[in-house]
Amino acid sequence: QKNYRGRLTTLYNKFLHDPDKPFKKYLIFNTELCDYIQVKKLNRIYDIFIFGASPVLDAVECRTFLYDIVKGIYSSDRMGVKKYEPSAYRVLCSKLKLTPSEVLFIDNVRRNTDAAERAGLNTITYRNNIQLKTEMTAFLNLI
Repeated sequence: QKNYRGRLTTLYNKFLHDPDKPFKKYLIFNTELCDYIQVKKLNRIYDIFIFGASPVLDAVECRTFLYDIVKGIYSSDRMGVKKYEPSAYRVLCSKLKLTPSEVLFIDNVRRNTDAAERAGLNTITYRNNIQLKTEMTAFLNLI
């Protein structure tokens, strides 16, 4: 479902329990963005983490694909926090041993980036790859 709009958890659970729809077949990574990160060696210069709520992040397919790109994956569900609350980002920063101003948080949900910003993180709300690469480059050139 390439143009799926909704919670990833809902989609994951739908495929998880349907033997006619193997998850691996329907899981599509944003390879353009992953390639950009690797070509620019951003994952060698910066520590990149994923902070999500979906159990899909625990799937072997996700962890295998992301292994060389990210340093770690954090689940808001396992941490007992909600991504739309600023306290979630203070807990995350504590776990990462970083101050909020040292973190660039990217999410496609404005409510989450607003909460992260209120917690003191730098943020970008993802809309598309071109916009994200432009804003990320501008931010990284500032630090």
